Amino acid sequence: MFERFSLKNDLKESIGYYRDCASLFPHHRLADDALFALGSIFSDKLDDNNRAAKYFSDIVTRYPQGDMYSRAAEEMKKLSSAYDIALPQSMISETNHKKLTNVLPVKYWSSEDYSRVIIKASGPVTYSAQLLEKTGDAPRRLYIDFQNSYIEPLYRRPVPVSDGLLQQIRTGQNTQETVRVVLDIESISSYKIFSLPDPFRVVVDIRGVARRSTPSNSKSIKELLKPNINHEQIIIFKDQKKRSIVSSAKAGNTLDSGIPSGPELSLAQQLGLGVGKIVIDPGHGGKDPGAIANGLKEKDIVLKLAKRLAHNLEASLGCEVVLTRTKDVYLSLEERTAIANGNNADLFLSLHVNAHSQSSVHGLETYFLNLSNNPEAMRVAAYENATSELQMSDLQDVLAHIMKNSKINESSRLAHTVHTTLVRGLNNNDLALKDLGVKQAPFYVLIGAEMPAILLEAAFISNPLEAKKLSSDLFLDSFAVNISQGVKNYIESNSARLNLQALQ
Repeated sequence: MFERFSLKNDLKESIGYYRDCASLFPHHRLADDALFALGSIFSDKLDDNNRAAKYFSDIVTRYPQGDMYSRAAEEMKKLSSAYDIALPQSMISETNHKKLTNVLPVKYWSSEDYSRVIIKASGPVTYSAQLLEKTGDAPRRLYIDFQNSYIEPLYRRPVPVSDGLLQQIRTGQNTQETVRVVLDIESISSYKIFSLPDPFRVVVDIRGVARRSTPSNSKSIKELLKPNINHEQIIIFKDQKKRSIVSSAKAGNTLDSGIPSGPELSLAQQLGLGVGKIVIDPGHGGKDPGAIANGLKEKDIVLKLAKRLAHNLEASLGCEVVLTRTKDVYLSLEERTAIANGNNADLFLSLHVNAHSQSSVHGLETYFLNLSNNPEAMRVAAYENATSELQMSDLQDVLAHIMKNSKINESSRLAHTVHTTLVRGLNNNDLALKDLGVKQAPFYVLIGAEMPAILLEAAFISNPLEAKKLSSDLFLDSFAVNISQGVKNYIESNSARLNLQALQ
């Protein structure tokens, strides 16, 4: 009648009949048809999209096997995309490929010429990225599309960034099944994208020209203003929660270059190697205690060691030293690396203590990032990456894609120099550690570091004798002194090597 004569009373009466059908006969095969008719009336005839969404949502939630489910789900996707209406929870899943994956709020760290953006999701999701050139007043924009995905309306607001390289981050439901994250950036010189699992998250690292600062003395102005854009790298890592006495992800250390305004130059600056800032990262912290054995916690030991090391590096090299944490707080792996890269580090030192299921195992070993076939190195890397040894083989294949941009040779030199200095410096009956050598393995904590990087496994907390050493201030003091000496030796050897090359 309403279709024929357009009388609103007829429409109101038909709404009443449909409601009665759905409420009085909820198990009838036409109950979902009645609800769909109600949704269509409120959407198409009354322009009340919120009320329409209520009825479509009822179908999706209450009648997942009904013949109106697919049509109602499509209508919900349209309303969500166009009017920022939330989808019912039943349409979002991390395992069912027929449902949408929930994209979570974006996190970021931004400095003047570096930004790291972390986008988490409720499960693995396929994504793609594209860089858009500047148009009019709009800067270059990098956007990432997440297929078969959904983001709640609450998180679709632009996130302004008051300082740093980023201007703002915009997240929205670009299409019914695509979430788009747009990064508005002053300038982009290069970017890299990779993903980490459990929880699944996409990491975006961006380098660009500083907006408000003069270029770092470690690079020429010409290099910084180079207009070319590196092609993006998209990498997927697979891992699981660590189920061992050694706990999950740990982080690195970094250095930043810069010449002080005063007349005195540090040793590192005199050598012309740009080592002006060292960021030390004591692994774990807060809710993540690290390895626990013999009444000790890894997070406490490495924090004590890091503070001693910072003091020694400042005294011996004249470098500025930054700790990623100075107290017992939790930092994600992404945040640790962002702190390192954001400080434009020249070196990256990751401090940890080791553990093994056999308490008799003991010694000191040092790692740098590379592919590995060594079973023991893969075991340690699996522990540090919070993954299984089987899945480490998947990482090996993926890692090959990013090795071109890593500082493998310099990291190897740094690892060997520091390790050798440590072994010799601790050559005392009370302090000596078994030399387990320098090894290479695909550590997550070293992936993405833009400078020479190493990971130190100081001793085995699971070994009673070495646990006693780790609880000794004398041992920690000696360990810190010898790491500092190793870094100094590395810088001096590099200087000599560069001078020799210049003479030749």
